[in-house]
Amino acid sequence: MPDVFVTMEDARKLFRNRFVVFLGDSVVRGMYKDLVALLQTDDLMINEQDLRPKGELTFRGDQLIEGGDRLMEGKTNGIGYREVRQFQVDYYLVRFYFITSCHGAYMESILDDFQRDVQPDIVMMNSSLWDITRYGAKSVDMFEINLTRCLDRMKQVLEAHCMFIWLTTLFVSSEIRGGFMIPTIEHKKDSIRLDIVQANWYAAMKCKEREFDVFDMNFRMRRWQYTEMIRDGVHWTPRGHRIITTYLCSYIADSFMEPISANFAYTGQLPAVIVHHDDPNVKQYSKEFWDKQIEQIKRTGK
Repeated sequence: MPDVFVTMEDARKLFRNRFVVFLGDSVVRGMYKDLVALLQTDDLMINEQDLRPKGELTFRGDQLIEGGDRLMEGKTNGIGYREVRQFQVDYYLVRFYFITSCHGAYMESILDDFQRDVQPDIVMMNSSLWDITRYGAKSVDMFEINLTRCLDRMKQVLEAHCMFIWLTTLFVSSEIRGGFMIPTIEHKKDSIRLDIVQANWYAAMKCKEREFDVFDMNFRMRRWQYTEMIRDGVHWTPRGHRIITTYLCSYIADSFMEPISANFAYTGQLPAVIVHHDDPNVKQYSKEFWDKQIEQIKRTGK
């Protein structure tokens, strides 16, 4: 990894007058929080306590718009949990929606927001870990159906200038601890990592068909899993999130042809497994590649 992170100056230049939306789970919320912090300072987040809270009324000057601590029933780990956050200052607007399914009534309400409100310029999304674990024995099958609906609706609602990026699901540890592993999904702990591979492959195929971008976080962050993944086996350290933010900013800057100081995510030495939809390397979207991943997990447990 280059010894340079994306800087505040880079981020301010890249996202100035651009409405950025994050849709996803607690890992994606960490990405949102890191960008909010980066737009104000070059420092890493102070400690993991910045990442752990959910639904707080404010974080680094943002506002809780809906859900979270405003929920009468309190904060839960259930599929009905809601949290909408927004950071708005000067020329910057960043919003986060906590989602537990890639399509449904709540996602339709978010799309209504896009149509009523200012249209986003960049949308980054991933909810797969919830999709494939929280909806019963047919969770993976339901995810594939819902993802197709989600992408079709994004194609209908988002304006042509909007850059939609599906983020592949990050890997998880073979020993998941903490709040994510609720009793009702204990039986899936041995299959989750295989289901993630399948979900990532399916999402890549469907995004390719619709000419949406896919950024392979799973591939990019493998080299950091032993140093930057925290003990619960799902979430990441503040430094890990700054690495993710650097990769994402570099990828977006490359798409907009706007160079930044830490431009290594797309053009660097590591080959992209999943790249821009119009890149000639899309041949790497082969099912054989993902089958090899599955076999490696079965054989080595890694």
